[in-house]
Amino acid sequence: MSALGALGMNKVFMIGQVVSQPRFKVVTAKDLPRLWFRLCTVDSSVDENGLTRERRSYHSVVVWGGLARGLREHVSEGMTVAIEGRLASRTYDHAGKSRFETEIVVGKLVMLDRKDGAAAA
Repeated sequence: MSALGALGMNKVFMIGQVVSQPRFKVVTAKDLPRLWFRLCTVDSSVDENGLTRERRSYHSVVVWGGLARGLREHVSEGMTVAIEGRLASRTYDHAGKSRFETEIVVGKLVMLDRKDGAAAA
């Protein structure tokens, strides 16, 4: 393997709005808590005419383990959050068809518009 082949980084930092009601479940095969939701991020730029253009992107976000259990009562649709994590891709079957999905696996999450004084995780 070349020296460059050994290098790599898989790190994601995002700030966005939770746009789906978070779904919590315990994956029974592993007895592992999982919290899943969609996050919307907005990129703004100014075009050649001076007009501001916005581009929205939607991301699948998953939180595992104790962090998922701790956040399930605090993260809700409409909330603005900052997340730090990594990208993970997986393939699964849905209605007899193979699907491919890339998700952000969260390591840290900060609620930026907390209303109840909940701590950052």
